[in-house]
Amino acid sequence: MFDIELTGIWDKLNAEKDAIDKLEIESKTAIQHFKQNFQDLNSFGDTITPLKAIIILLMIMFPITVIYPLHFMPVGANENPTITFNFITILSSFISLKSILLLAFFISIEGIFVTFSY
Repeated sequence: MFDIELTGIWDKLNAEKDAIDKLEIESKTAIQHFKQNFQDLNSFGDTITPLKAIIILLMIMFPITVIYPLHFMPVGANENPTITFNFITILSSFISLKSILLLAFFISIEGIFVTFSY
């Protein structure tokens, strides 16, 4: 009734089935590796939370402990820093080269902190 030649077709089908089985095993292995890496990544998130808190604390303390004391430099050997409420003196202090350099230093360090906090 049918004149189909079946020689070698079972060998080809078995070879194709073996290739499909091999790909299935490889894909299941890749999925298992992905699940393991995902679990490791989730556990890493718990350890990074204290680091974020430390970085935020450093972001707050850096201007207070570094930038603010540097603002008083240079002060003479036997001089005390003076506080003034004169608008012109405050404005000229903000426009000085020292303040611009301190601002650049502050922005660069805070940028580094922000980069590592996220």
